[in-house]
Amino acid sequence: EGYTTFKKTIKKTLKRKNKKRSIWAIIGLISLNILVLIPIWFSFFAAIISLVITGWSIFFSGIAVVLACLIALAMPYSTDISNLLISGLFAGLGIFFLGNVFSALAWRLNKGYFILTKKYFRWNRKIFRGGKNESKK
Repeated sequence: EGYTTFKKTIKKTLKRKNKKRSIWAIIGLISLNILVLIPIWFSFFAAIISLVITGWSIFFSGIAVVLACLIALAMPYSTDISNLLISGLFAGLGIFFLGNVFSALAWRLNKGYFILTKKYFRWNRKIFRGGKNESKK
């Protein structure tokens, strides 16, 4: 559906009186998008996805530390090192919550990124149509 809408937009643009300006606007926007903005978009997208994955890995490592400390505390020989295991338990809880916060912030960043992407596509469509205001969908 997106491709047919793009074709219709180009046909409408080329039917206007100022065809030369319209053709140069289309060529300029396509060149700008392909050469500059799409690689930057993919770079930011990859960075945001890596932040989300990093947050998840910190989250799950916190769970692993907490479980390991609880299992070690349940062993009969743990009385000698119980202070160390209890501090490890609290460190694991801290890592767990840090991963949770990190994942939530990365997810919010991801949502904002896609909102900005949607606004950029609307701006592109507006330029293709010759500056007409369009209804927000």
